[in-house]
Amino acid sequence: MNASAQKSGIGFTLVELLISVSIILILSGILIPSFSGYLNNQNVLQGAEQLKSDLRTVQNKALTRVGADTEAKYWGLKIASDSANKYYFFNSTNNAQADCDSGSTSTASVKLPGDVIIRNGGTSFCVFFNMVNGDVNMVKPAGTGSNRISLGYPNSGSNCRAVEVNSVGMMKLVNNVTCETN
Repeated sequence: MNASAQKSGIGFTLVELLISVSIILILSGILIPSFSGYLNNQNVLQGAEQLKSDLRTVQNKALTRVGADTEAKYWGLKIASDSANKYYFFNSTNNAQADCDSGSTSTASVKLPGDVIIRNGGTSFCVFFNMVNGDVNMVKPAGTGSNRISLGYPNSGSNCRAVEVNSVGMMKLVNNVTCETN
């Protein structure tokens, strides 16, 4: 077998390899930001579902009086303004702003996935569930009377979801809401 027959055999030229690598890099550059956006959307959705589930858990604790003090009339969920990616469970005798501000928590905090935060104006507020009938009272500072708890990413004007809670304790997930400022 001569040397010219071996050179014309199998293999890739340097140009073919460079073109293949370039195509892979271009496709990666297009797909990675899209995948990152997908992951962000899924984190917000997962956070909203987690919050809705935890609100139902607190409502069930209120209806069954599980783990409550003997004088307690409400189970609550507190969202603190200084750590808007966490919330706390507690029980209290009243459903007023003072009980929300007292900061007495009965269980450890729950952290939302990723960098997702609760976007309700950067103020602390509470959701109280009545131990008699499970009715809801959302205690928020003046001017923030919405019955929605919005979730999203910090400094983002889009990609927010909300959990809407009505006065009788019904909850639903609301997609594609306008992000409230924090």
